[in-house]
Amino acid sequence: MRKNLTKGERIRRRGDIKMLFASSSVSTRGLKIFFRENDQDITRILVTPGRKYGNAVQRNYIKRVGKEIFRAQKSRMKSGYDVLFLFYPGSYTYDDRVNQVIRLLSKTPVFPVGNANIPSI
Repeated sequence: MRKNLTKGERIRRRGDIKMLFASSSVSTRGLKIFFRENDQDITRILVTPGRKYGNAVQRNYIKRVGKEIFRAQKSRMKSGYDVLFLFYPGSYTYDDRVNQVIRLLSKTPVFPVGNANIPSI
């Protein structure tokens, strides 16, 4: 399995994004994850910062962090889902963000039961 993020794994169409924002979600302080099934055999993602998330440098950094977390965890995820990571500002380290993502994904059908090593926060 490829570990890098391919173009096919990114959600780009406006209609897909709107449907994703209207779908099921789970949240915690600093992060909200929207998810829905797609009719494909891959899991696609969209990483976006909240509206008032810092300056351009900080917004681009959190996008890179979100994509890296997905890339590292995608081998553990079920295929056939669209996932949106909506990050909110705060003083979080990279490890905090990884823990947030894994904890929230374990509450969704994207991570199969028993496959998530849930870190403590």
